[in-house]
Amino acid sequence: MHPYLIEFIGYLASAASILVFFSKTMAPLRMAAVVANGLFAAYFTLKGIYPMAALNLFMMPINMIRLTQVSRLIEDIRRASAEASNKDFQYQWLEEYAQKISLDANDCLYQKADMAEEAYVLLEGEILLKESGIILSPVTLFGEMGLFTEASRRTMTAVTKTKVRLLAIKYDDILLLASENPKFSFYLMHLMVRRMMQNIDLITTKPVRASH
Repeated sequence: MHPYLIEFIGYLASAASILVFFSKTMAPLRMAAVVANGLFAAYFTLKGIYPMAALNLFMMPINMIRLTQVSRLIEDIRRASAEASNKDFQYQWLEEYAQKISLDANDCLYQKADMAEEAYVLLEGEILLKESGIILSPVTLFGEMGLFTEASRRTMTAVTKTKVRLLAIKYDDILLLASENPKFSFYLMHLMVRRMMQNIDLITTKPVRASH
């Protein structure tokens, strides 16, 4: 092979190595690393520097494995996000972490500004969120807002409209489950967005009193 072409391969390998340092996310970084390893392996082989060629040949499949793992993780996150937004909430797997509660009609589950330590899954019946007028029906996860407020306080009052059955889940368990289950964590994210959009709609549609 012409010496100039060999040097050109070396420059391409160096350029790919530079891209590794400029990559801000893992997938492009691993792709650039695989290309750099392949080019450096070819360059050092053509130059007769076999230890360096062997080193890059050894690193190349490692970076390819890491690239596959990153791509699979990205795909799993996308799938979990899609399932969280498009499917009904599946609560059955939460039962082992939760306490079962039954309440009669017109019972107050919690009041606005109460300390919040747990969220609930409504299994049967209806619950009214008094300040917003929203009626919750099965199967709904609610009461999670206190997990994200600075003072861990309830943002609304929840009153039963009928007899209800609930699952109560401590916030500590929710955080643990969210860290271990991507689908659940994305469900929480989508739920929070829906809650915020509902609050915005309530504010924008609330009639403004004229001052006298």
